[in-house]
Amino acid sequence: MKKFLFCLLLALLPLAAQKPETLRDFGNNPGNLRMYRYVPEGLDPGRRYPLIVVLHGSILNVATTHRCGGWARIADSLRCMILYPEQRFVNNPVRAFNVFFGLRRERLWKEAESVMSMIARMIADNRADPQRIYVAGFSAGGSMANALLHLYPEYFQAGALLAAPAFLPPEIIGEMPRIPRLAIIQGEQDPVVPPDNATEILLEWLDKYPPGSLERAGAYPYRNNPHLRAQFFRHEGETVLLRLDLSGVMHQMPVDPGPALPQGGRHSPYSVDIGIYLNYWIAEFFGLQAHSDGDNTAF
Repeated sequence: MKKFLFCLLLALLPLAAQKPETLRDFGNNPGNLRMYRYVPEGLDPGRRYPLIVVLHGSILNVATTHRCGGWARIADSLRCMILYPEQRFVNNPVRAFNVFFGLRRERLWKEAESVMSMIARMIADNRADPQRIYVAGFSAGGSMANALLHLYPEYFQAGALLAAPAFLPPEIIGEMPRIPRLAIIQGEQDPVVPPDNATEILLEWLDKYPPGSLERAGAYPYRNNPHLRAQFFRHEGETVLLRLDLSGVMHQMPVDPGPALPQGGRHSPYSVDIGIYLNYWIAEFFGLQAHSDGDNTAF
């Protein structure tokens, strides 16, 4: 029995080491958010590394998002850092970022400003690369990711929105000094955020490009997976917009548990297994990939 408990403890130690770190003082925080970060061990202090900002959905929190989403394994394998802003119950009783749930409209701007303070801290403390910052969000976190891309487009290279409600204040939708790349991901059977939301977001982003400047292509099944349908929008040969529709998927995060990348994630009430590990796919869309030297570059 003692031997069994000892082996169990050894098995749990790597999981404990992978917990994100809390930072209580990260600068200006008008949105009253919490900051967590995950930085892989063994990063070269003389180099800069990509940063992915991960925004959780309603009811969820950082602990569940980190554990079930498998982000530590992605960060370790692709040599990048993860930043987790977390909503507080006192700000929103369902822990949603206040894009459209908030009682006061100004909360959106305050929470966005808090996230940018966290990013500045990651750049200062952990040598996050200012030229390789990305944002991904689920549900209300997807709406906040969309808001950040509109408010601070010069800071983000790309974003990914999963099951994101389409509502944004009209005053922040418009022309951008630069347009980040974007993936819009939507479950076709989502009863919480219906697919019309993804269509509205896509149309808003298409309007940011001059008429006739985008080439459109489609793929079904995408990556030989019958659950995936993709639409690509290319500008000067580069995919700048991508819509990924997930058949049979409700308000859930696709995972594909397995021992090696590109598999990953854990089964939970918020996930579904359709043969794709979506978080790793998102990292690929951002241009991150594993190399034998431990570094990564854009595709």
